[in-house]
This record gives sequence, structure tokens and C-alpha cells, in this order.
Amino acid sequence: MYGGVAGEDGQPSPLCRFFVVRSPLKSSAVERLVRGEIASLDPALPTQISTLDARVESLRVQPRFNAALISLFAVIGFVLVTIGVFGLLSFMVSSRTREIGVRMALGAAPRDVVTMVVWRGIRLMLAGLVVGAALAFAVAHLLQSLLYGVRPEDPVVASIAALLLLLAGLLACYIPSRRAMRVDPMVALRHE
Repeated sequence: MYGGVAGEDGQPSPLCRFFVVRSPLKSSAVERLVRGEIASLDPALPTQISTLDARVESLRVQPRFNAALISLFAVIGFVLVTIGVFGLLSFMVSSRTREIGVRMALGAAPRDVVTMVVWRGIRLMLAGLVVGAALAFAVAHLLQSLLYGVRPEDPVVASIAALLLLLAGLLACYIPSRRAMRVDPMVALRHE
């Protein structure tokens, strides 16, 4: 049990006395005994009694909330990046349908078309990662107080994040490249 004299607002006052009670009894029984002893000394004395587990848990609430909030923003950012790359590559493929059809009519293999689309996506992702890493390291000190056990400029964490974003970009390149590979040269040449 963790106990102390509470202030008017229910929080421990700066002039309060704290004590810790260790007992094989259940916490409710110990709480009754401690309250009885304090009441026998001064019945008007406000007290606040809680278990040590409850006190430790209350100290963990804010860091857990911060971690959940940062994780939520990271997931949202990850989804937005994936959707953005997918949309950009889909637009690129649809706007270059005629060019892709000409390439395939002149003998380009479907594998070459897929390579062209995926390479374009990789270049976009790498450019975005470079700009994003520069901005992230520039504002890393602002997140210092929200992180626990990780430095904001930790190279391992940054590398893992960059790798995940690159993999998301590759997945986003897959569907447009498959669609580009299936372009019929005759339909593409008649397009527009």
C-alpha cells in the first residue's frame, strides 16, 4: 500500500507525509487498518491510500497515450504515402498509355514495361525519402519529450521506417505496373 496525507484537491500536498505498507493481507484489509489508525490519530486528517501498482499505472498513462498518438499518426502517414504513390503511378500509367502501347508494338517485353513503371516509382520514393529524412531530422528535437527509450535521430529506427516506406511504395507500384503490362498495343495506339 502507498499512502499519504492528501491536500484539499485530493492530490498529495507538498507538506504531506508518505508511507509504504507491505503486508501479506489483501489490499482492502490493509487500507481499512491504515485508515483506522490515521483516524484514531486525527479524524479530520484527509488521506489518500492506493496500491503501489495503481500509483505506477497512473504514472504510465501519459507515456502510453503519447505512444498511441504517435503510432496513430505514423499509420495514417504510412497509408497516405501508399495511396499517394499508388495514385501518382496510376496517373502516370494512364497518361502514358499510348507511349507504352508504342513500346510494346515495337517489341518491348512486358517485363520491360513493368521495370519502367517500377523504376519510376522507386525514384519517386527515394526522392521522397531523402526530403522526408531531411525534414524529420530537422524537427526531431521537437519530438524528444514524447519519445521514451528511443532517440528521435536513431539511425536504426530511421532505417526501418525508410525500408517500410520503400516496401509500401513497391507494393503501390505493383498494380499500376501489372496494368501497364496488360496494355494491348492496338488499343493503346487508337487511344486519344
